[in-house]
Amino acid sequence: MAKQRKGRKPTDAARRRMFLKALEEGAVVSRAAQAAEIATSTLYRWRQRYPKFGKDWAAALDVALDELEGALVKRAIEGVAKPIVYGGKEVASVHQYSDALAMFLLRSRRPEIYDRERAVQKGEFVDDGDETADIIAERLRLLGYDPDNLQA
Repeated sequence: MAKQRKGRKPTDAARRRMFLKALEEGAVVSRAAQAAEIATSTLYRWRQRYPKFGKDWAAALDVALDELEGALVKRAIEGVAKPIVYGGKEVASVHQYSDALAMFLLRSRRPEIYDRERAVQKGEFVDDGDETADIIAERLRLLGYDPDNLQA
């Protein structure tokens, strides 16, 4: 919390800085507001009234979401250890991976491949049938199949 001078409340500028720091660390507006002791309605009013504060707010969220995204990517790639409990005691652990998390990340980062419907709706993907067929044929070759002699 900002330094208080003999019983005085921190200035609005100091409280805005406290809010932005807390938002950057946690990405949750209500928690950051609570940490800075500012009503959320006041924050939203300030965001509209002070364009620089609005930009700083967006930048703080970007930092927080970058951290979250990094943690999710790490978790999807490395998995997490889950304890195995027997008789009330942890006896071992198993390493688990989340396919759902991996697919979520792939769909958000590569919609042209993993979420074609959204990509088409947003105009990010144009289906070039020949190019798609070439990609599929190449992948089949890498798997050891002859794409020209496949049987159903």
